[in-house]
Amino acid sequence: VCVCVCVSYVHGIIQCMLFSNLPLFTCSSFWYDDKHYGGVYRWEDDYYVLRNTFPSGLSYLTEQLGVAIKAQIGCFALTSPYRNISDYDFVTDGNFSLPTTPDLWQYLFAKGQTWNLTGLNQDDIAEQLTSMSIIKSHPTIARAWLTSQGIAAWDHNISIQYSRALPSVTMSSTSVVAASCQLVSNDVKKSDRFAEWKIGDVSLFIYAVGLLPYKGSFFSSSDESPKSGPFAQCVEKAPLLQVVVSVLSAGPITPSDGVNGSDALLLSRTVSADGRILKPDRPAISIDSTWARRVAGGDGPDGQLWTTYTNIGGYTWGYVFAAEMKDDYVLEKKEIDDTSPAGTQLAGVSYELQDDFSLPQYFSVFDSEHPLTVKSMGTDYGSFRLYYTAPLMADGWIMLGEIDKVIPVSKQRVKSVEVAGFSALNVTFVGKPKEIVWFAFLHSTSNDFVEQIATSTVIILNCTLPDSGQATLTAPGGVCS
Repeated sequence: VCVCVCVSYVHGIIQCMLFSNLPLFTCSSFWYDDKHYGGVYRWEDDYYVLRNTFPSGLSYLTEQLGVAIKAQIGCFALTSPYRNISDYDFVTDGNFSLPTTPDLWQYLFAKGQTWNLTGLNQDDIAEQLTSMSIIKSHPTIARAWLTSQGIAAWDHNISIQYSRALPSVTMSSTSVVAASCQLVSNDVKKSDRFAEWKIGDVSLFIYAVGLLPYKGSFFSSSDESPKSGPFAQCVEKAPLLQVVVSVLSAGPITPSDGVNGSDALLLSRTVSADGRILKPDRPAISIDSTWARRVAGGDGPDGQLWTTYTNIGGYTWGYVFAAEMKDDYVLEKKEIDDTSPAGTQLAGVSYELQDDFSLPQYFSVFDSEHPLTVKSMGTDYGSFRLYYTAPLMADGWIMLGEIDKVIPVSKQRVKSVEVAGFSALNVTFVGKPKEIVWFAFLHSTSNDFVEQIATSTVIILNCTLPDSGQATLTAPGGVCS
């Protein structure tokens, strides 16, 4: 789901969440007053801990907003009272202390359910592991820490995000069922903020071990410019790039705008009306020939070129992201097919995202004989292209999907697509009751594939979802049932 990051106290958070209409918020370390205690003192809904941040309590906040919480946890403070409880085993070394059995986590997560805790962000992992010399002589300590945490999280239906983690932690996540995603970029405040969006390479590694990459928080508007705090004087010059890369990651999306600072329209391009992210089947990753060029000097793109897809009912919609391309690159159909489910096809059309998400004016044939030419572009921050491919179905039908979304066709929205004879195409989809959903289609009566594209008529239809949250739209008539 899409989240709103807590960057203020309770009144500001309530305003931020109500303005953004997002179903989940994530709290960074300030919520348990880490600066005052030097880490985690008590990690629960306790007035003594929350008196400077949430004096009314986290339960009050979630009741007011009707949302869930994803909470950060970092290093345990040496003064934490948890260390004095005999049932909780800790290993302490220098300024760091790690719990190594599930008992503490079982207690914390059970308490967390009273304030609607659904996610945990385990932060500062690398700092803790590299600063504790005992880890080098007793390597099982780190595994005991993360495994015991994972067992308790699974028992309480809480998902875990790893942040600032070592590769060894990423690899060991295969034995932590509750682990769901990992941070793969720096914060916008870092000096390399104009490069932190380049996650196509690392996403391959993260996804290969069963996690989703998480591209960190961002501002959704160029008008946002905090006067103080960790993001002071940070102005996002390319919010569209940040939004597109976040959606293509297939992981969480975290706009960290202040009160009234969000670009609500832009954020709406990423989700359905109930806040569920409309995303591809897997993260966008650098294509194989990228490595051929970098490692062996072979043919491949000179820049960032990532692909992903959505597959529904044997049909595949492709997504191609390009940035910092120094030269044109001819992308063959097989370079997307190789990353798509076996047995699917991508013959159809290709087109490019319009900055204002308007209807594309030009469509190209995309098949084995008609590759997609990815155009070169400047290396200025924010310069990118997003190409789409849509499959040709029976009887000349091509569904473009929701062209007002970053991902026009996703499993979070579309449940089935069926051709019902030459005259009809049925699309079954879901969303929030009363939500109005728009779909675009191409249709041609020509028997020649290339001519079909040139003579296709764009059909745009809408359907209002009933109370059940599911409907079937029939094209071209626009019947909604």
